Amino acid sequence: MKTEKEAIEQALDELKSYAPHLEQLLRMRYIEKRSVLEVIKKLCISERTHDYWRREAVCEFAMLVGITEG
Repeated sequence: MKTEKEAIEQALDELKSYAPHLEQLLRMRYIEKRSVLEVIKKLCISERTHDYWRREAVCEFAMLVGITEG
Protein backbone atom coordinates (compact mmCIF):
# COMPACT_ATOMS: atom_id res chain seq x y z
CA MET A 1 0.00 0.00 0.00
CA LYS A 2 1.27 3.44 -0.94
CA THR A 3 1.96 6.05 1.67
CA GLU A 4 0.28 9.43 1.39
CA LYS A 5 3.59 11.00 0.34
CA GLU A 6 4.07 8.40 -2.40
CA ALA A 7 0.53 8.98 -3.67
CA ILE A 8 1.15 12.74 -3.77
CA GLU A 9 4.45 12.33 -5.64
CA GLN A 10 2.88 9.92 -8.13
CA ALA A 11 0.03 12.34 -8.81
CA LEU A 12 2.47 15.24 -9.24
CA ASP A 13 4.61 13.17 -11.63
CA GLU A 14 1.55 12.27 -13.69
CA LEU A 15 0.41 15.91 -13.74
CA LYS A 16 3.91 16.95 -14.86
CA SER A 17 3.63 14.63 -17.88
CA TYR A 18 0.78 16.65 -19.41
CA ALA A 19 0.73 19.99 -17.53
CA PRO A 20 4.22 20.77 -16.20
CA HIS A 21 3.27 24.38 -15.36
CA LEU A 22 0.52 23.16 -13.04
CA GLU A 23 2.81 20.63 -11.36
CA GLN A 24 5.45 23.30 -10.84
CA LEU A 25 2.91 25.67 -9.30
CA LEU A 26 1.57 23.05 -6.88
CA ARG A 27 5.04 21.92 -5.91
CA MET A 28 6.24 25.45 -5.21
CA ARG A 29 3.11 26.51 -3.29
CA TYR A 30 2.36 23.39 -1.25
CA ILE A 31 5.55 21.31 -1.07
CA GLU A 32 8.16 24.10 -0.96
CA LYS A 33 5.74 26.48 0.86
CA ARG A 34 6.60 29.45 -1.35
CA SER A 35 4.46 32.57 -1.29
CA VAL A 36 2.22 33.63 -4.16
CA LEU A 37 4.64 36.47 -4.89
CA GLU A 38 7.61 34.09 -5.09
CA VAL A 39 5.70 31.76 -7.41
CA ILE A 40 4.50 34.46 -9.81
CA LYS A 41 8.03 35.88 -10.02
CA LYS A 42 9.59 32.44 -10.62
CA LEU A 43 7.00 31.45 -13.26
CA CYS A 44 6.85 34.96 -14.80
CA ILE A 45 3.06 35.08 -14.58
CA SER A 46 0.49 37.54 -13.25
CA GLU A 47 -1.37 37.01 -9.98
CA ARG A 48 -4.55 36.48 -12.00
CA THR A 49 -2.85 33.72 -14.02
CA HIS A 50 -1.56 32.19 -10.77
CA ASP A 51 -5.10 32.08 -9.39
CA TYR A 52 -6.48 30.50 -12.58
CA TRP A 53 -3.67 27.93 -12.76
CA ARG A 54 -4.01 27.10 -9.06
CA ARG A 55 -7.72 26.33 -9.40
CA GLU A 56 -7.03 24.21 -12.48
CA ALA A 57 -4.09 22.43 -10.78
CA VAL A 58 -6.06 21.61 -7.64
CA CYS A 59 -8.89 20.11 -9.73
CA GLU A 60 -6.47 18.03 -11.80
CA PHE A 61 -4.59 16.88 -8.69
CA ALA A 62 -7.87 15.88 -6.99
CA MET A 63 -8.78 13.72 -9.98
CA LEU A 64 -5.35 12.10 -10.05
CA VAL A 65 -5.47 11.11 -6.37
CA GLY A 66 -9.08 9.96 -6.67
CA ILE A 67 -10.79 12.65 -4.61
CA THR A 68 -13.10 13.62 -7.48
CA GLU A 69 -14.03 12.13 -10.82
CA GLY A 70 -13.28 13.82 -14.12
